[in-house]
Amino acid sequence: MGINKLAFFLSIGALSLGACASDEVSSGSLEITQLDDRAIVGSLVTDESVISFESTSDDQNLVALHLDVNGAAMDFTFEMNGTLTEDGRGNTLAPEDLRALLDLRDAINDTYPDYVTGTLQGTFLSRHADWLADAPVDYLVETREVVSEKVANTTNDDSSSNTCLRPGTTYTAYYDAGNGGAQWQWNRVANSGSCLGRCGAGCNILDTDLMLDCFEHDSCVDHFGGSSLSGNTNCGDEFNHAVGEYTVTMGAWCPF
Repeated sequence: MGINKLAFFLSIGALSLGACASDEVSSGSLEITQLDDRAIVGSLVTDESVISFESTSDDQNLVALHLDVNGAAMDFTFEMNGTLTEDGRGNTLAPEDLRALLDLRDAINDTYPDYVTGTLQGTFLSRHADWLADAPVDYLVETREVVSEKVANTTNDDSSSNTCLRPGTTYTAYYDAGNGGAQWQWNRVANSGSCLGRCGAGCNILDTDLMLDCFEHDSCVDHFGGSSLSGNTNCGDEFNHAVGEYTVTMGAWCPF
C-alpha cells in the first residue's frame, strides 16, 4: 500500500464547494476568509497566540502551505509522490507556538471535518500543524527537502525505513536524551495511551497508522517531558528521524 493511495483518500468528488466563501466564516477565534476547492485561508486567535494560514492546491497533487505563527513565517509544500519541502526561515517553535498549532489542528478538524478529510489542502493543513506541534520546544524549523523512502512493514529498527506497527503489540523503543546521548530502551504497546506510535501530537482523526520512528519519538517525549507542555528540548533527533514516516502516512499506509 503506497503513497499513490492518496488519490483515493483525498478525492474531492463528494464535496460541493463554491468558488469562494461568500462571507467570512468564523468559529470562536477561528476566522476563515477563503474556503473553496482550491484553498483554505484564515487565522486563529487564542489568549496567547495569533496564527494565520493559507493552504492551496490547484490540482490535488501538490499543496503549498504558508503559516505565520506569532510573527514567524514558514512555508511548506507536499507532493503526492511523498516529497516534503520545508522553509522555516530560521524560525524556532516556542511553547506558545506549539500550543497554537495544536489549537489550529483541533479548530480546523472540528469546524470543517469534511473539508479536512476531502481535500489535499485541508488534510495537509491539519496534518502539518499536528506534526509541527509534536516538535521539541525551541525546535529549529529547517530548510530542507524530504523524499520519503517507501519501505514499510519491516521489523528492523532503522531510521531510513518506514516501519508499520500492529496495534496492541509490544515493541522496543530506542531513544536518547538530547542528540546522541546515552541510549534508553522501553518496551511499550503500540497505540496505547495517547495513540502511541502515530506521527503527530496525540490522536489526530486523519491518522491511524502506527510507525516505529514515531513510536520511538513518542516514547522519548513521554520519558523526558511533553513537547508542548514543558521546556524540555530533548527528542529532536527522534523527531527528525520520524519525518519520512510522517510523509508516507499522509495517506493510508499500513495494511492493518
